[in-house]
Amino acid sequence: MTTIGYGDKTAKTLPSRVFVMFLVIWGNFWTSILMSSVIPYIQFNMEEAKAFNLFERLIITKKLKTINQDIITYGILMKNSEHK
Repeated sequence: MTTIGYGDKTAKTLPSRVFVMFLVIWGNFWTSILMSSVIPYIQFNMEEAKAFNLFERLIITKKLKTINQDIITYGILMKNSEHK
């Protein structure tokens, strides 16, 4: 409803052209209503973005701590296996 097409099928009479114009305007209206109601749910405001970034950093920090613990554990195990 937001586009008329490529011109292969067009309205010939005045009432049909008025109807098509109405459909185009109506379709654009509802598309804009839909977009204006959906966009606020998609975009972060500043507080949400800061909270999301903090959450991401906490997850990364936890993963790095686990990796560091594993590296240290493997290092200790390798050092102990060399002495045997």
